[in-house]
Amino acid sequence: MSFTPPGDLSPLFDRPKPGLPVTQGRLTAFNADTLANTVEVAGQPLLDLAVLHDAVSSLAADRTVLLVALGSEYVIVGRVRTPPEQEE
Repeated sequence: MSFTPPGDLSPLFDRPKPGLPVTQGRLTAFNADTLANTVEVAGQPLLDLAVLHDAVSSLAADRTVLLVALGSEYVIVGRVRTPPEQEE
């Protein structure tokens, strides 16, 4: 039986970077039945992002949404509101 060294394991012991990788975008298109969506972030459209299930009822086109990066993809986690904004 042979042994292959695992390589550099030091990154496993690095401290995690503070905070979540989050940003906001503008939902420019949203279909509540199929969850098809387009979100504009820094002028670039992102198509068909995953949507947190509990966020679906508050989403509609022309709303600002919070995005969290999971790996290399963003997920829509909800609508961004500031009081005393009224429901539409």
